[in-house]
Amino acid sequence: MTLTTHELSIGYKRKGNPISVAAGINLSLNRGKLTALLGRNGSGKSTLIRTLAGLLKPVAGSVMLEERDIREWDSPALSRKMAVVLQEQLRNPNLTVYELVALGRTPYTNWLGTLSKEDNDLVLESIRKAGIPELSGRNTHLLSDGERQKAMFARALAQETPLILLDEPTAHLDILSRIELIRILRQTAHTESKSVLFSTHDLELALQMSDQVWLFDGRGALLTGAPEDLVLKGHISRLYSQPGEWGFDVATGEIVAPAPSPLKKAVWLSGEGSEYFWTRKALIRTGYTIAGREGADCSVGIEQNGESFRWLVRKNDTVQTAGDIAGMLACLEAPG
Repeated sequence: MTLTTHELSIGYKRKGNPISVAAGINLSLNRGKLTALLGRNGSGKSTLIRTLAGLLKPVAGSVMLEERDIREWDSPALSRKMAVVLQEQLRNPNLTVYELVALGRTPYTNWLGTLSKEDNDLVLESIRKAGIPELSGRNTHLLSDGERQKAMFARALAQETPLILLDEPTAHLDILSRIELIRILRQTAHTESKSVLFSTHDLELALQMSDQVWLFDGRGALLTGAPEDLVLKGHISRLYSQPGEWGFDVATGEIVAPAPSPLKKAVWLSGEGSEYFWTRKALIRTGYTIAGREGADCSVGIEQNGESFRWLVRKNDTVQTAGDIAGMLACLEAPG
Protein backbone atom coordinates (compact mmCIF):
# COMPACT_ATOMS: atom_id res chain seq x y z
CA MET A 1 0.00 0.00 0.00
CA THR A 2 1.60 3.25 -1.14
CA LEU A 3 0.42 6.83 -0.70
CA THR A 4 2.43 9.38 -2.68
CA THR A 5 2.15 12.96 -3.87
CA HIS A 6 3.44 14.53 -7.06
CA GLU A 7 4.14 18.28 -7.19
CA LEU A 8 1.26 18.74 -4.78
CA SER A 9 0.08 22.23 -3.84
CA ILE A 10 -2.38 22.51 -0.98
CA GLY A 11 -4.59 25.37 0.15
CA TYR A 12 -8.11 26.71 0.08
CA LYS A 13 -10.37 28.94 -1.97
CA ARG A 14 -11.08 32.58 -1.22
CA LYS A 15 -13.84 34.19 -3.27
CA GLY A 16 -13.47 31.37 -5.75
CA ASN A 17 -9.72 31.85 -6.16
CA PRO A 18 -7.29 29.11 -5.01
CA ILE A 19 -4.84 30.20 -2.29
CA SER A 20 -1.80 27.94 -1.88
CA VAL A 21 -0.21 27.49 1.56
CA ALA A 22 2.43 24.96 0.47
CA ALA A 23 3.61 23.83 -2.95
CA GLY A 24 5.91 21.37 -4.67
CA ILE A 25 5.21 18.57 -2.20
CA ASN A 26 6.64 15.22 -3.30
CA LEU A 27 6.54 12.54 -0.64
CA SER A 28 5.70 8.94 0.18
CA LEU A 29 4.11 7.56 3.32
CA ASN A 30 6.10 4.52 4.42
CA ARG A 31 4.50 1.29 5.58
CA GLY A 32 5.39 0.09 9.06
CA LYS A 33 6.47 3.60 10.08
CA LEU A 34 5.10 6.30 12.36
CA THR A 35 5.37 9.68 10.66
CA ALA A 36 4.94 12.97 12.54
CA LEU A 37 3.76 16.08 10.70
CA LEU A 38 5.17 19.23 12.30
CA GLY A 39 4.86 22.93 11.63
CA ARG A 40 3.83 26.24 13.15
CA ASN A 41 0.20 27.34 13.36
CA GLY A 42 -1.28 28.01 9.93
CA SER A 43 1.47 26.17 8.07
CA GLY A 44 -0.93 23.69 6.45
CA LYS A 45 -0.85 20.57 8.62
CA SER A 46 -4.62 20.05 8.77
CA THR A 47 -4.96 21.07 5.13
CA LEU A 48 -2.41 18.45 4.10
CA ILE A 49 -4.12 15.72 6.14
CA ARG A 50 -7.48 16.52 4.55
CA THR A 51 -5.96 16.67 1.07
CA LEU A 52 -4.23 13.31 1.49
CA ALA A 53 -7.54 11.86 2.68
CA GLY A 54 -9.32 13.12 -0.43
CA LEU A 55 -11.49 15.53 1.58
CA LEU A 56 -9.95 18.64 0.00
CA LYS A 57 -9.12 19.12 -3.66
CA PRO A 58 -5.44 19.91 -4.36
CA VAL A 59 -4.66 23.39 -5.64
CA ALA A 60 -2.31 21.64 -8.06
CA GLY A 61 -0.59 18.28 -8.43
CA SER A 62 -1.94 14.95 -7.25
CA VAL A 63 -2.30 12.48 -4.41
CA MET A 64 -1.86 8.89 -5.55
CA LEU A 65 -3.05 5.79 -3.69
CA GLU A 66 -1.75 2.58 -5.22
CA GLU A 67 -0.78 4.61 -8.32
CA ARG A 68 -4.35 5.82 -8.72
CA ASP A 69 -5.51 9.39 -8.10
CA ILE A 70 -7.19 9.67 -4.71
CA ARG A 71 -10.17 11.43 -6.33
CA GLU A 72 -10.88 8.36 -8.47
CA TRP A 73 -11.58 6.16 -5.45
CA ASP A 74 -15.20 5.75 -4.41
CA SER A 75 -15.97 6.19 -0.72
CA PRO A 76 -16.53 2.49 0.20
CA ALA A 77 -13.31 1.37 -1.48
CA LEU A 78 -11.29 4.23 0.03
CA SER A 79 -12.68 3.44 3.49
CA ARG A 80 -11.10 -0.01 3.24
CA LYS A 81 -7.71 1.54 2.50
CA MET A 82 -7.57 4.60 4.76
CA ALA A 83 -8.90 5.55 8.19
CA VAL A 84 -9.01 9.24 9.09
CA VAL A 85 -9.36 10.81 12.55
CA LEU A 86 -10.04 14.55 12.40
CA GLN A 87 -10.56 17.25 15.02
CA GLU A 88 -14.32 17.42 15.05
CA GLN A 89 -17.22 16.84 17.41
CA LEU A 90 -18.93 13.46 17.43
CA ARG A 91 -22.07 13.53 15.31
CA ASN A 92 -23.98 11.35 17.76
CA PRO A 93 -22.74 11.91 21.33
CA ASN A 94 -25.26 9.38 22.67
CA LEU A 95 -23.36 6.42 21.23
CA THR A 96 -21.49 4.16 23.60
CA VAL A 97 -17.79 3.65 23.01
CA TYR A 98 -18.53 0.17 21.67
CA GLU A 99 -21.10 1.55 19.21
CA LEU A 100 -18.70 4.27 18.08
CA VAL A 101 -15.87 1.83 17.46
CA ALA A 102 -18.25 -0.55 15.69
CA LEU A 103 -18.82 2.16 13.06
CA GLY A 104 -15.33 1.33 11.88
CA ARG A 105 -16.73 -1.92 10.50
CA THR A 106 -19.23 -0.09 8.24
CA PRO A 107 -17.18 -0.59 5.04
CA TYR A 108 -17.42 -4.36 5.54
CA THR A 109 -21.03 -4.88 6.66
CA ASN A 110 -24.22 -5.35 4.66
CA TRP A 111 -26.74 -2.57 4.05
CA LEU A 112 -28.34 -3.28 7.43
CA GLY A 113 -25.02 -2.76 9.19
CA THR A 114 -25.20 -6.19 10.81
CA LEU A 115 -22.02 -7.19 12.63
CA SER A 116 -20.78 -10.77 12.47
CA LYS A 117 -19.08 -12.51 15.39
CA GLU A 118 -15.75 -11.72 13.73
CA ASP A 119 -16.74 -8.05 13.50
CA ASN A 120 -17.70 -7.91 17.17
CA ASP A 121 -14.48 -9.65 18.18
CA LEU A 122 -12.49 -7.12 16.15
CA VAL A 123 -14.32 -4.20 17.78
CA LEU A 124 -13.46 -5.53 21.24
CA GLU A 125 -9.86 -6.12 20.20
CA SER A 126 -9.58 -2.57 18.83
CA ILE A 127 -10.91 -1.16 22.09
CA ARG A 128 -8.36 -3.24 23.99
CA LYS A 129 -5.47 -2.10 21.77
CA ALA A 130 -6.47 1.52 22.34
CA GLY A 131 -6.19 0.91 26.08
CA ILE A 132 -9.84 1.62 26.99
CA PRO A 133 -11.56 -1.76 27.59
CA GLU A 134 -13.19 -0.41 30.77
CA LEU A 135 -14.94 2.30 28.72
CA SER A 136 -16.69 -0.02 26.27
CA GLY A 137 -20.19 0.61 27.64
CA ARG A 138 -19.80 4.29 28.51
CA ASN A 139 -21.60 7.00 26.54
CA THR A 140 -19.17 9.06 24.48
CA HIS A 141 -20.50 12.36 25.83
CA LEU A 142 -19.21 11.29 29.27
CA LEU A 143 -15.65 10.78 28.05
CA SER A 144 -12.72 13.05 28.79
CA ASP A 145 -10.81 14.53 25.85
CA GLY A 146 -8.12 11.87 26.17
CA GLU A 147 -10.63 9.04 26.38
CA ARG A 148 -12.50 10.40 23.36
CA GLN A 149 -9.29 10.54 21.31
CA LYS A 150 -8.50 6.94 22.20
CA ALA A 151 -12.04 5.89 21.27
CA MET A 152 -11.71 7.59 17.88
CA PHE A 153 -8.40 5.82 17.34
CA ALA A 154 -10.03 2.50 18.29
CA ARG A 155 -12.62 3.14 15.58
CA ALA A 156 -9.78 3.68 13.10
CA LEU A 157 -8.22 0.38 14.20
CA ALA A 158 -11.54 -1.42 13.75
CA GLN A 159 -11.64 -0.13 10.20
CA GLU A 160 -8.65 -2.41 9.45
CA THR A 161 -6.93 -0.17 6.92
CA PRO A 162 -3.25 -0.13 5.95
CA LEU A 163 -3.23 3.69 6.24
CA ILE A 164 -4.23 5.77 9.28
CA LEU A 165 -4.20 9.58 9.22
CA LEU A 166 -4.78 11.58 12.41
CA ASP A 167 -5.07 15.36 12.75
CA GLU A 168 -3.56 16.47 16.08
CA PRO A 169 -4.72 13.45 18.10
CA THR A 170 -2.83 14.67 21.18
CA ALA A 171 -4.47 18.10 21.31
CA HIS A 172 -5.97 18.92 24.74
CA LEU A 173 -4.38 15.84 26.36
CA ASP A 174 -2.21 15.89 29.47
CA ILE A 175 1.42 14.82 29.10
CA LEU A 176 0.92 11.21 30.22
CA SER A 177 -2.05 10.75 27.89
CA ARG A 178 -0.04 12.22 25.00
CA ILE A 179 2.84 9.83 25.60
CA GLU A 180 0.50 6.84 25.88
CA LEU A 181 -1.39 7.68 22.69
CA ILE A 182 1.77 8.19 20.63
CA ARG A 183 3.16 4.93 22.05
CA ILE A 184 0.03 3.14 20.83
CA LEU A 185 0.35 4.77 17.39
CA ARG A 186 3.97 3.66 17.10
CA GLN A 187 3.22 0.13 18.28
CA THR A 188 0.39 -0.13 15.75
CA ALA A 189 2.62 1.02 12.89
CA HIS A 190 5.43 -1.35 13.82
CA THR A 191 3.57 -4.51 14.81
CA GLU A 192 0.82 -4.36 12.17
CA SER A 193 2.90 -2.87 9.34
CA LYS A 194 0.58 0.11 8.94
CA SER A 195 1.41 3.57 7.63
CA VAL A 196 0.47 5.98 10.43
CA LEU A 197 0.65 9.76 9.96
CA PHE A 198 -0.24 12.21 12.73
CA SER A 199 0.04 15.97 12.93
CA THR A 200 1.14 17.47 16.23
CA HIS A 201 2.59 20.45 18.08
CA ASP A 202 4.41 18.10 20.49
CA LEU A 203 7.88 18.70 19.07
CA GLU A 204 9.88 16.85 21.72
CA LEU A 205 7.63 13.76 21.70
CA ALA A 206 7.59 13.68 17.91
CA LEU A 207 11.39 13.76 17.78
CA GLN A 208 11.65 11.01 20.39
CA MET A 209 8.99 8.60 19.15
CA SER A 210 8.41 8.99 15.40
CA ASP A 211 10.32 7.14 12.68
CA GLN A 212 10.04 9.96 10.17
CA VAL A 213 9.18 13.66 10.32
CA TRP A 214 7.45 15.81 7.74
CA LEU A 215 8.24 19.43 8.56
CA PHE A 216 6.60 22.53 7.14
CA ASP A 217 9.53 24.96 7.09
CA GLY A 218 7.48 28.15 7.35
CA ARG A 219 8.30 29.15 3.78
CA GLY A 220 5.78 26.96 1.96
CA ALA A 221 7.99 23.87 1.62
CA LEU A 222 7.68 20.45 3.26
CA LEU A 223 10.92 18.82 4.42
CA THR A 224 11.12 15.10 5.20
CA GLY A 225 13.62 12.86 6.93
CA ALA A 226 14.62 11.07 10.11
CA PRO A 227 14.03 13.27 13.18
CA GLU A 228 17.73 13.34 14.01
CA ASP A 229 18.72 14.37 10.48
CA LEU A 230 16.32 17.32 10.51
CA VAL A 231 17.79 18.39 13.84
CA LEU A 232 21.42 18.12 12.73
CA LYS A 233 20.74 19.94 9.47
CA GLY A 234 19.38 22.89 11.44
CA HIS A 235 15.84 22.72 10.09
CA ILE A 236 14.26 22.30 13.53
CA SER A 237 16.30 25.14 15.04
CA ARG A 238 15.40 27.52 12.25
CA LEU A 239 11.69 26.87 12.60
CA TYR A 240 11.42 26.62 16.38
CA SER A 241 13.49 29.61 17.48
CA GLN A 242 12.86 33.27 18.20
CA PRO A 243 16.20 35.13 18.42
CA GLY A 244 16.69 36.69 21.83
CA GLU A 245 13.58 35.06 23.26
CA TRP A 246 13.61 31.26 22.99
CA GLY A 247 15.01 28.53 20.80
CA PHE A 248 15.57 24.84 20.12
CA ASP A 249 18.65 23.45 21.86
CA VAL A 250 20.31 20.89 19.57
CA ALA A 251 22.29 19.44 22.50
CA THR A 252 19.23 18.57 24.59
CA GLY A 253 16.40 18.41 22.04
CA GLU A 254 14.38 20.92 24.07
CA ILE A 255 12.87 24.34 23.53
CA VAL A 256 14.71 26.61 25.97
CA ALA A 257 14.09 30.14 27.17
CA PRO A 258 16.97 32.64 27.46
CA ALA A 259 18.59 33.20 30.85
CA PRO A 260 17.22 36.11 32.88
CA SER A 261 18.98 39.42 32.35
CA PRO A 262 21.18 40.69 33.85
CA LEU A 263 23.07 37.47 34.59
CA LYS A 264 24.03 36.64 38.16
CA LYS A 265 27.31 35.19 39.38
CA ALA A 266 29.34 32.47 37.67
CA VAL A 267 29.12 29.14 39.53
CA TRP A 268 31.51 26.19 39.46
CA LEU A 269 29.29 23.12 39.79
CA SER A 270 30.58 19.67 40.74
CA GLY A 271 28.65 16.43 41.07
CA GLU A 272 27.16 13.72 38.89
CA GLY A 273 24.00 11.95 37.85
CA SER A 274 20.46 13.28 37.91
CA GLU A 275 21.20 15.62 40.80
CA TYR A 276 23.91 17.36 38.75
CA PHE A 277 21.66 17.59 35.69
CA TRP A 278 18.74 19.21 37.53
CA THR A 279 20.96 21.45 39.66
CA ARG A 280 22.56 22.79 36.50
CA LYS A 281 19.14 23.44 34.97
CA ALA A 282 18.02 25.27 38.11
CA LEU A 283 21.11 27.48 38.13
CA ILE A 284 20.73 28.41 34.47
CA ARG A 285 16.98 28.99 34.88
CA THR A 286 17.58 31.47 37.71
CA GLY A 287 20.26 33.42 35.86
CA TYR A 288 23.58 31.91 36.94
CA THR A 289 26.27 30.90 34.46
CA ILE A 290 28.19 27.64 34.77
CA ALA A 291 31.95 28.22 34.78
CA GLY A 292 35.19 26.39 35.46
CA ARG A 293 36.87 26.54 38.85
CA GLU A 294 39.16 29.43 37.87
CA GLY A 295 36.46 31.66 36.41
CA ALA A 296 33.79 31.13 39.06
CA ASP A 297 32.60 33.58 41.71
CA CYS A 298 31.34 30.76 43.93
CA SER A 299 30.86 26.99 43.85
CA VAL A 300 28.19 24.37 44.43
CA GLY A 301 29.16 20.78 45.20
CA ILE A 302 26.74 17.87 45.36
CA GLU A 303 27.55 15.11 47.83
CA GLN A 304 25.70 11.90 48.59
CA ASN A 305 24.87 11.40 52.24
CA GLY A 306 23.62 7.83 52.62
CA GLU A 307 20.44 7.63 50.56
CA SER A 308 20.04 11.40 50.38
CA PHE A 309 22.04 14.26 48.92
CA ARG A 310 23.29 17.60 50.16
CA TRP A 311 24.43 20.72 48.37
CA LEU A 312 27.54 22.57 49.62
CA VAL A 313 27.55 26.25 48.66
CA ARG A 314 30.91 27.99 48.93
CA LYS A 315 31.08 31.77 48.57
CA ASN A 316 33.10 34.54 50.22
CA ASP A 317 35.18 31.99 52.18
CA THR A 318 32.08 30.51 53.84
CA VAL A 319 30.37 27.15 53.34
CA GLN A 320 26.62 26.57 53.69
CA THR A 321 24.75 23.27 53.42
CA ALA A 322 21.33 22.73 51.84
CA GLY A 323 19.14 19.64 51.69
CA ASP A 324 17.60 20.36 48.32
CA ILE A 325 17.89 22.55 45.22
CA ALA A 326 15.54 25.22 46.58
CA GLY A 327 17.71 25.51 49.67
CA MET A 328 20.86 25.69 47.54
CA LEU A 329 19.39 28.59 45.55
CA ALA A 330 18.45 30.35 48.79
CA CYS A 331 22.05 30.04 50.00
CA LEU A 332 23.33 31.58 46.78
CA GLU A 333 20.84 34.45 47.01
CA ALA A 334 21.52 35.19 50.68
CA PRO A 335 23.66 38.28 51.32
CA GLY A 336 27.21 37.91 52.50
